[in-house]
Amino acid sequence: MRNITIICVLIALVLYSAYVTGQHRCLSQKELYERAKRYTPDLDRKIALQKAREREAELDGQSQRTTTTKKVNVVVHVIYKTAAENISLAQIESQITALNKDFSATNADISNVPSAFSGLIGNPNFVFELKGVTRKSTTKSSFTISDDDEKALKLSMFGGTDAWPPDRYLNIWVCNISGPTLGYAYGSAAAGEWYDGVVISYKAFGTMGTVTSPNHLGRTATHEIGHYFDLNHIWGDDEDETNKCSRSDGISDTPNQSVATYGCPSFPLYDACTPSGNGVMFMNYMDYVDDNCMHMFTAGQVTVMRNTYNNHRPNLGANVTSLVSSTSQDHLFVYPNPFNEQIIIEGNWTTVEPYTFKLVNQLGVVVYSSTENMSEYLNKTINLSHLQSGIYYLIIENSIETYTKKLVKK
Repeated sequence: MRNITIICVLIALVLYSAYVTGQHRCLSQKELYERAKRYTPDLDRKIALQKAREREAELDGQSQRTTTTKKVNVVVHVIYKTAAENISLAQIESQITALNKDFSATNADISNVPSAFSGLIGNPNFVFELKGVTRKSTTKSSFTISDDDEKALKLSMFGGTDAWPPDRYLNIWVCNISGPTLGYAYGSAAAGEWYDGVVISYKAFGTMGTVTSPNHLGRTATHEIGHYFDLNHIWGDDEDETNKCSRSDGISDTPNQSVATYGCPSFPLYDACTPSGNGVMFMNYMDYVDDNCMHMFTAGQVTVMRNTYNNHRPNLGANVTSLVSSTSQDHLFVYPNPFNEQIIIEGNWTTVEPYTFKLVNQLGVVVYSSTENMSEYLNKTINLSHLQSGIYYLIIENSIETYTKKLVKK
């Protein structure tokens, strides 16, 4: 397997770099590589170790294990200034549904793949499970693709939301992105770093609510998660080269292609790199066509993604507790936060029936649990003096609703 690791907001950086990729325009490869090096000074050493691990896995035959279902724990961080940007849980869940179809080759429009390419369709067999949703208001009207804005998005010390442990969760930040960019993602060279994950515009996340055509079927996330699992753009990101056919995406079963494809062209589509035969595979998720024209991954792309999961992101399916809130959290108050020995939970509750209180650490382990009946007004003190300093998540739930809150123990 040739695993081309890349960093770009819209394009990837080939071979010796982490990569960030985006749905539309790109910054230069050099600029983005330097940015990644600022974040992770020993990036090259990390990539070399990853490639050594890949070679060992190939020798052990692990890269051929491509049939079992791979679970991916997902946490969505909603960063908003306006009410529209604070997308609903239903919209978030619609994106998870779309991902599970696209990454299992069960999307209804897969039948639109031309017969010339249908034999190349691959099934990643990934199952995405929503494990958490966080919400954070911001004073920023939008986020540019810059070092400072990435920190303002992904670090609480700068007003954003910290990633949940990136070795166990695919972190997705949903926000208002400036300009034409719909999203970007870091590949496995960034695995475990504070910036590891995916960023997507609230206008292109999910299949309902605030999404707008032609980015209304959840394919921005499908495309970016392809990059998260180390897929390159299908044209090989060589549009700035004199010879636009000089590089490929490193996948043997995707035709060579000169530049990105936009809109929804008719089959067959030819270009300078593939001027005959079946033409270019513009309906591939790793091109730039409209959502309703994207339909498939190839078997070769599936091999790359599953190898990345096995070798570089093997704990994404770890057993963790779900922290998804199904109700508004404005009616309860938990204080103090940060806390030393105890917390007080106070406010109006919307239903009267037995509730379970749980406190979960960052590894998803339940460290406190109790069940009791509650009146419509809640006032409860919980002694947590025995806990170590760190980040915890409070969950209050019954069969009707769930409340979650991030807490910090001093």
